[in-house]
Amino acid sequence: MLFLPFGINMPANATPADNDTVFIELTDSSTMIFPRQHIENWNEDTQYIHLQLKGDTTVTIAKSHVLSQGTTYKGELPAFESFKFNNKFNDQLFTDAEGIIDEANGEIKVSVGCIGKRLTPSFKVPDGANAYVDGKRQYSKQSRLRFEQPVRYTVAYPKQYIYSYELISPAEYKKGFVPYGHDYVVKVDFLTDHPSTQYGVPRIDIWFGDGETWDSWTWIGRYGKTSYEDATIKIDGGGVFPDMPETPMQIRGRGNSSWSSSSNSKNPYRLKFEEKQKPFGMTKGRSWVLLSNKQSGSMTTNAIAMKLADMVGTDGCNHIIPVELYVNNHYRGSYNFTEKTGFANNSIDLDDETNAVMLELDSYYDEPYKFRDKSYNLYVNLKEPDLEELIEEGTITKEEANERFAQIKDAFNSFTYAVKRDYDNALLDVESMVRAMLVTDLVRNEELMHPKSWFIYNADITADSLWHLGPVWDFDWSFGYERGKNYFITAAENDLFQYMSSSNIGFPFFKQLLRGSNVVKKAYYRLWTEFMTSGKLDELIEYCDDYFQYAEPSLLHNYDGVTYEEDNGWWWWGGGGTTTVTGWGDGQDYATVTKRAKSWLTKRANYIYRRLEVYDLSDDIIELPEEEYGQPDHVDVAKVMNRPVDVYDLNGVMVRRGVPYGQYHIGLQPGIYIVNGKKIVIGR
Repeated sequence: MLFLPFGINMPANATPADNDTVFIELTDSSTMIFPRQHIENWNEDTQYIHLQLKGDTTVTIAKSHVLSQGTTYKGELPAFESFKFNNKFNDQLFTDAEGIIDEANGEIKVSVGCIGKRLTPSFKVPDGANAYVDGKRQYSKQSRLRFEQPVRYTVAYPKQYIYSYELISPAEYKKGFVPYGHDYVVKVDFLTDHPSTQYGVPRIDIWFGDGETWDSWTWIGRYGKTSYEDATIKIDGGGVFPDMPETPMQIRGRGNSSWSSSSNSKNPYRLKFEEKQKPFGMTKGRSWVLLSNKQSGSMTTNAIAMKLADMVGTDGCNHIIPVELYVNNHYRGSYNFTEKTGFANNSIDLDDETNAVMLELDSYYDEPYKFRDKSYNLYVNLKEPDLEELIEEGTITKEEANERFAQIKDAFNSFTYAVKRDYDNALLDVESMVRAMLVTDLVRNEELMHPKSWFIYNADITADSLWHLGPVWDFDWSFGYERGKNYFITAAENDLFQYMSSSNIGFPFFKQLLRGSNVVKKAYYRLWTEFMTSGKLDELIEYCDDYFQYAEPSLLHNYDGVTYEEDNGWWWWGGGGTTTVTGWGDGQDYATVTKRAKSWLTKRANYIYRRLEVYDLSDDIIELPEEEYGQPDHVDVAKVMNRPVDVYDLNGVMVRRGVPYGQYHIGLQPGIYIVNGKKIVIGR
């Protein structure tokens, strides 16, 4: 029995006509709406109206609080004024996508060029109105939904309820009160579902030298990783991303373990433009990178890790675009196009770089300006500023460069000294650190033990400016690869530091960073709680499929290769005649790899979160998924609070059966629980 304590001023003999919808306007400004086909019985006495509705729902309305009753809605239904996907609120989307609103048919159509089908829309509705999906209020520029299938929105004013009894499966009905307003079906056309290029993803053509021959031995011998070669680039966005016409630029090799001096190796490259460019519609920048993903099974690892970095908001996170690379008209494999890390508006964008510094902790220790810190003996390479370049430009003298380098060393030594001995005064940006470490922990990037490819920066070492960890970079040896030389198989449920010891140079520094302060540990627990309760893990798992489905033709091309004869002997494994050589030696079935990735990430996320030290977050704001629109405010509260519910932990184990809703939390340990299908945070 659903009891609604209102009254209604209605003629004694009034009954709804067979085909009418009944609108009952109440004194609290709400309206209750009952479609005639859902009313099985209508009875009245001197004080109440009793409605028996489909789905064994009984509504009792007192007559004393009703303003009017009739078969037409008073007022005008609100409507969407605009609907779009703005790239500012969708980091994987590089150009805005405006929705076309068809009021006559109640449809909104949008064409979107991005990888990943969960998006955050921006919309406008009239003042006082709200937008809802499945009875849940949606917030412009905040609420995030998956748009793989059409999504039905309702634009309605608050307190306007209609009883719904909807068939959702052959044997299941959904019943209850939902918003009453203007309905729209949003249909998103993902351009990634029907790209225009031969292998699905964008194609990059690069020409240098005579534009025809691939004289790799000569080119690598002359230029390698140290000098640039003048070149021209052209991008075919594949109907998904913007094209780029032939544009001058420069190219050279890059990378450490991923680089090879072999003429036939699938090497990574760095590209540099004279003026800032927006390839694929991304933020303007001069310097960009082509990642080769040459290790077997690694073709999706950087994409997944960088998506995670984007989702948790790491500093200067990179974006990954899968591309087919052709050099001088010859196929070189499937690559990732991404930003170059550094001080730039398409990476770490600072208002003033005068006293800024970016360091790389890397055991290759191969930069011109480098040092070992005094507290942990870390290998520290200076990445920004490029003092050699400043000397060559005449901006500073050699002596001034040495003075500045000494200042940088002193600043970093002071930082690591504080981390080791007085952590709470270490001038550390805690949020940037825990965000970077969540990515590191979840993808199990054990390269922090060497360490390798770890960036840390400070916007102004002459002031009390904080040290930031990031951008995160280089995931070729993550996802269990460090342990078993394969991906998404080993070490899913192990502590990040389990296989490390003090003999690993990076181990004591990074372990102290993550676990040496209660302030940091609480921030880490808060971030993980938000990640696990906001649908972000689900989105990451979805993205594994979305990326694979889009990039699959290119991954297959990379694996299949071409014949030696048709490529004039330039395919790197040699061969002869018409022998087909499998491409780049990958040999992986990425449908299987993707399936493993989803299972591995799910196991690891739950493993990490279950073992975190629990902190009281009662004073913190944690945005959990909203409860369903459900019943109106005037439902009998006592009945709701006494309704029996079951309580589960995140492993799906029932911890309470049939307890009153208002008491389910009493005596539970702090953590995350599932109540009525919703994730609930319980603090200390």
